[in-house]
Amino acid sequence: MKNIALVINAFHKNKVEATNLSTLQLAKELNSRGHNTIIVTDHKPNLPEQETINGVKVYRIKMPFTDKVNKLLFTLTGIKKVEKSENIKFDVLHGFSSSPLLATRTILGKPLQKVKRIHTLKSKTKYSKTYLASPILNLLSKVTLGSKSIEEIITKYGTSKSKIKYINSHIDLNKFKTKSKNKSKNKKVVLFYGPLADRKGYKYLVDIIPRFKDNTFFIFLCKRSEAFKENKKKIDKQLKNQTNYKIILDEKNLIDYLSEAHITVFPYPNLDATESNPLSVIESMAMGIPTITSKLPETQELFRNRKDILFSKPKNSIDLYNKVSELLNNKELQTKLSKNGKIRAKAFDIKIITEKYLELY
Repeated sequence: MKNIALVINAFHKNKVEATNLSTLQLAKELNSRGHNTIIVTDHKPNLPEQETINGVKVYRIKMPFTDKVNKLLFTLTGIKKVEKSENIKFDVLHGFSSSPLLATRTILGKPLQKVKRIHTLKSKTKYSKTYLASPILNLLSKVTLGSKSIEEIITKYGTSKSKIKYINSHIDLNKFKTKSKNKSKNKKVVLFYGPLADRKGYKYLVDIIPRFKDNTFFIFLCKRSEAFKENKKKIDKQLKNQTNYKIILDEKNLIDYLSEAHITVFPYPNLDATESNPLSVIESMAMGIPTITSKLPETQELFRNRKDILFSKPKNSIDLYNKVSELLNNKELQTKLSKNGKIRAKAFDIKIITEKYLELY
């Protein structure tokens, strides 16, 4: 049995965010295998300093600094505080972030003490200057990545290739199983899900809706976000004469909506500050839903165009329209993407990914 600290910032039990959900899933899977896994995060107002979420202990560390400094340094005292409270010694510190600078948290926990230090860079960071901190990644046991495009950047700034290990993000395949449900034969459903945020590219999908007839219906299944109300108003204004779309705020019934969808579309402009292994795409493929996403360096590493996914040009509404039209009207391509997509998604199963992490631990 190993005592494992999963180190992450801004862990909020009600925040439906990919990194939060995947970290909690990993902790549960590790615990199910007999390990003792605790999530250690920074303090947030109005949230308890210690609680248990879905059987996983979460400690939020409060320090006498500003939020920005606390976000960077909370492990300096936090790891020892948790060890004392739980009467344990951590064998593994495993941190998660997009910025290399935040690997400081993984390094500062239990300084100068022998412990496995793993840090996962989940995506490219939008704070590009923090790549100057890439040399500190050499102080880790390993840094794990899901994309070669991230490796190119951090090695350029001084991270040794010998420190890098490729491990993809994960999904729970037990949750994303094909659900028998009769799809409408009279209406073709196109589904987008995630926050209404520019980084998700929803605007490009909105642009093409007027070009489709009423027998093609677009659903935007949204997560709660600060910009939701404002962006919904903008969409409704842009599509004021359209009746073939709906914007829904629902974070609990994703599987039901996926089961009704004929295709899913994720038109990312890029994957900066978004998982380099986009989980929404993988989840859709696991459900056997023919999927369209943007042709980006990260997605080209993961998927094969016209074999297990269909690529569209990023930031290009015209090409997106052509690809959506083609897929909706090509039964043979739908069948191929559905079958091969399900096979490809199996590589991201949490059980497989957990085994890879345990090898590092």
